[in-house]
Amino acid sequence: MEIDVQNLSFRSMRFFLLLFLLLWYRPHFSWGQIQKMERAQKAWLKSQEVEEVYFSSNLLRNQKSDTRQFHGFVSYRGKPKLLLVHGFSASALMQYSNIMPALKRRYDVIAVDLRYHGETISDSTDFSVETQAEHVMEFMEALTLFYRDSSFLSFHILGHSYGGIVSGILAERYPQRIQSLTLYDSPIIHYSSEKSDSLARHLGVKDANEMLCPLTVHDLHARYKALLTHSFWAPRKMSEKFIEIYVIPYRSHQLRLIEYLRQNESRLGEHTYSWKMPVKVIWGSDDRLVPVEVAFEIQKMYKTGLKVFRGCGHSANIEKPRQFVRWVKHDLLSPIPKKF
Repeated sequence: MEIDVQNLSFRSMRFFLLLFLLLWYRPHFSWGQIQKMERAQKAWLKSQEVEEVYFSSNLLRNQKSDTRQFHGFVSYRGKPKLLLVHGFSASALMQYSNIMPALKRRYDVIAVDLRYHGETISDSTDFSVETQAEHVMEFMEALTLFYRDSSFLSFHILGHSYGGIVSGILAERYPQRIQSLTLYDSPIIHYSSEKSDSLARHLGVKDANEMLCPLTVHDLHARYKALLTHSFWAPRKMSEKFIEIYVIPYRSHQLRLIEYLRQNESRLGEHTYSWKMPVKVIWGSDDRLVPVEVAFEIQKMYKTGLKVFRGCGHSANIEKPRQFVRWVKHDLLSPIPKKF
């Protein structure tokens, strides 16, 4: 089935629209009803030939893994592989379900849940971004074994925000496997927890920890303001249930991920990467969390390609899905201009 790119603006909000309607009409719904909603979204993806996959670490017979269950989505049709890595506190379903069907005509699209996100289950007490990178590579190795296709070990990778840091580390560690790297609104250089804390305080929140892992409706709405150019209003009941279901179960582990970034801020921010593959940078012009000036610095330092999406914030695939899909389909693999 052909995907109508003109409808992507609706698709980008499909998950949240379903959640909104459910909470508006049934404010005392159960976790079982949320699961039904998610199953409906996954069924729609399946109808678009994007399959949900689960793997046990037992599949990786010759490796020791702290991940008990890998989870993600794959469209497998023998095309170039494109791996999408979501940002902090998101998931493959939540962030990329709107664009995966539109991209599958150009790529075998793959999206993975990072540790302590989505439906991935891990027993690890290592909260480093380096371990997250190894988790992503283990997922690709599991796909190779599951589909019996070694082409899953040669892929393009696009990482958003925190997922961009993970992707950058992965690309440096496995240059023979990564064909190209795209950094998407990612603080891979000049990471500053103080700037994030300052933005949080400006929005009336104690610090970035409370903004990114909110426990109150006020803090959740502040997160929307930090990530989107247009504030996302939601009824109080909806916001409270969102926190109960999508924040609290992951919060303790995700706070430890933030703590690792804080403790290693200087090392991560000052590290000079030795990438061997083409690197491109895509950014929202009005990103408040990671300002577009960081993109210009990355471009200057690494001689990357650069695309700025005008009029959107931290998540262009949500706010500008048609433009985002068009760029990924037509420009992600194009040569990087020699002059900047």
